[in-house]
Amino acid sequence: MKYQSIYIIGAGIAGLAAASKLKEKGFKVTLLEAKNYAGGRIKTDYSLGIPFPMGAAFVHGDYNSIIYRLIQKYNPKLYDFNQASAIIFDSNNQTTTTTRLGKTRNYFEQILKKSRRQMQLETKDIPLQESINHILKQDGYQLNEMELNWELLYLSLFTGIETKFLSAKHWDQMGDFNGDHLLLTSYDDLIKDLEKDQEIHFNTQVNHIEYSGRRVKLTTNKGNFESEKIIITVPLGVLQSNQITFDPMLPETKKLAIQNLKMGQLTKVGLLFPYQFWPNDAVIIGFNSTLADAVPLFFNLAYFFEKPILLGAISGETAIQLENAGKNQLVEQAISTLRQLFGNDIPNPIASIATNWATDPFSYGAYSYIPVSASGNDFDVLADTVGDKLFFAGEASYRECHSTVQGAYLSGVREAMKIISIS
Repeated sequence: MKYQSIYIIGAGIAGLAAASKLKEKGFKVTLLEAKNYAGGRIKTDYSLGIPFPMGAAFVHGDYNSIIYRLIQKYNPKLYDFNQASAIIFDSNNQTTTTTRLGKTRNYFEQILKKSRRQMQLETKDIPLQESINHILKQDGYQLNEMELNWELLYLSLFTGIETKFLSAKHWDQMGDFNGDHLLLTSYDDLIKDLEKDQEIHFNTQVNHIEYSGRRVKLTTNKGNFESEKIIITVPLGVLQSNQITFDPMLPETKKLAIQNLKMGQLTKVGLLFPYQFWPNDAVIIGFNSTLADAVPLFFNLAYFFEKPILLGAISGETAIQLENAGKNQLVEQAISTLRQLFGNDIPNPIASIATNWATDPFSYGAYSYIPVSASGNDFDVLADTVGDKLFFAGEASYRECHSTVQGAYLSGVREAMKIISIS
């Protein structure tokens, strides 16, 4: 074996997956992690008395997913959202039936499919929202304004951004990565298993990478390190922030791909109440409102844990604005939304938590998306090796299932296998 020692920047699931695969083949692996824990955007908080998912909370692709297979040995508690009951309020406090929601979803899926077909024939990219509006006008689909608004809100919760920013030509790169979405409130078992026996330097921030010589030199706040090859797994937002500099500079194609892609945002707020005031059989509580700062979706965690806890979720520009305003504003907005749905007499929460991925300097967003004028090719370019020395992993480097735990994990395995194959 030619290369015995590898440094990995970032101990999220991409870095941990790469480290595990390399260790299996006898490499000496060291992970440099800027945070004080492993897992990156996979993080669980227990302050409300339950495992609350601050980051990743789903197994996408259900039973066909490699992540599903990996976590089976931990006997996880999963919930299939195809079976989830929902109650959706509109601005007039009227509720929508599950049957009506199903019909609306089918209409909307038809619109998205037609948009994909039409955009494949176009040379110019446009926002997905513009394409949807064109099809609605062209075909007269039976969706009223509120029903359409709900579908757009729901889609933005998965993409992390409003449809007016998504590329109509390229926004959906998932390919064969299909299936249901299984709720998993804690990935801790998997992370602890991958982290076990790894050498990880926590609170270690890499700020400069020099790779002009035979060895790659890393400058950090905890000293300097050297290796013949490194794997960079930091989030796209960190690469875009230029807090890590390169000498020589990265190739123009790589820099362009990094800037072309964008980071979406999903903000969560957890609220523990003194008692439950919402229906227990509704797993999803939605607020189909055009109010810009309303929290549109709540997951009823009382259904799973028998504790009066709601998980509020909000995405895109509004999520970023609320995070910038601070936790208190985010909590107040969630309570204000709930009072519109259930009345002013509901109690104040006795405890609360909130995420801050958009303002976190080690992520600057929740996960990647494709804006107008970018494409799936940018994911591929981000994954390209530079000079057989710099290898790149992370969800934003895995085209077929970017923005997911599965994409991040597979990207780490991919880069490890590249190194193994040439060593």
